Amino acid sequence: MEEASHNFRLVEVGKSVHNVQFSDKLLVASYELMKKAVSVIGASAKLPDFKSSSDVIPNECYRCHSGIQEISVKKFGMDFSHNKHIVENKVACARCHSNVNKHGELTMSKESCNSCHHSQNKNNESCEKCHSFQSKVYDGNYMNKNQPDFMKTGGSLCIDCHVSSDKVIKPDNQICSKCHDAGYDEMMGEWKEDVRKLSAEVSELIKGVNTSSLSDDQQNELKDIKRIVSDINSHQSIYVHNYDLLSSLLSEKKKKLKEMSK
Repeated sequence: MEEASHNFRLVEVGKSVHNVQFSDKLLVASYELMKKAVSVIGASAKLPDFKSSSDVIPNECYRCHSGIQEISVKKFGMDFSHNKHIVENKVACARCHSNVNKHGELTMSKESCNSCHHSQNKNNESCEKCHSFQSKVYDGNYMNKNQPDFMKTGGSLCIDCHVSSDKVIKPDNQICSKCHDAGYDEMMGEWKEDVRKLSAEVSELIKGVNTSSLSDDQQNELKDIKRIVSDINSHQSIYVHNYDLLSSLLSEKKKKLKEMSK
């Protein structure tokens, strides 16, 4: 254990950034020594899993980007997990990044992501894994509400509107007209405009709030309102997933903001 501790302290004090590969090897050696120590004393406890960055990241990348597998980012309006891609599914860094024009440049588009994600498992459960916000809005439990969309209540699933001839699609008026009466597209246009208008009004009211005079509860409320506006504005077609929920939620927060501004 003393040797394992020495290796660990060497990395901690020496700063791993100065030699990522050597630091990684020291940590792997420390882990193996600790496993051996646990075995020698006959302890029933097990050490948590530990994997070297070199096991999951190509050598030319991990020299500088060790630990990237634990980083999640926002891309194309969705949460992107490096861990899920490069650790769980062994996707190579070069599949999404290139050094040809600029170091580490992202070369993937939303469409090229979909070429993998939409190639199989076209079912409602697989949609929810990446489109959790849309799912929460449609199911009516976004922001802890209980207000499912009327189509959800009627039994319509994601794939009923978003899959046609075994291809994932963005529904147009032709898709909608298969089930809905004439004039439904005009009503959707009214929903879109109403949600856009409410969102803009809420955004404007946020600017006028004097945050220094707010209580802790009001500060938290304001954070929630900002997140709601950000979520809605980041998903331009979200209004069609549950207009009643979004319009009532924005109206509710609009009223709260007016109270904060008094």
